[in-house]
Amino acid sequence: MKLRFGLATLFLAFATAPMPAAADSWVYIGRNTYGSVYDVDWDSLRREGDMVTFTLRVKYGPSGPTGEATGYVAHRSANCADRSYADLQTDYMKNDALLRSSGEEAKRTAAPESIAGEVLSKVCAR
Repeated sequence: MKLRFGLATLFLAFATAPMPAAADSWVYIGRNTYGSVYDVDWDSLRREGDMVTFTLRVKYGPSGPTGEATGYVAHRSANCADRSYADLQTDYMKNDALLRSSGEEAKRTAAPESIAGEVLSKVCAR
């Protein structure tokens, strides 16, 4: 009986202990014309020559897409030399909860004046 009570108490102590806070490495990049906010996880940034991979978080603005999702988190690969990029995986979110994921998307080229261009300018300069 004492052993059960001791184990239960120990389990309860661990279960209710505060978790360490996650490192907050999201860096604000900007907003698009719809008011959606773009952030990059600076700790996720990896570079090899002209190629860079990183995690991008987008929270839809008031004029953004209307649908179930309130934003997405994408693992993105980009070529800094030709300004092309592709999302390797995208997690569509609703209030920070995962709704669904999609696989690799087609390669696109970022126009310098677009939000995608701003994102590339920041991650490629790092």
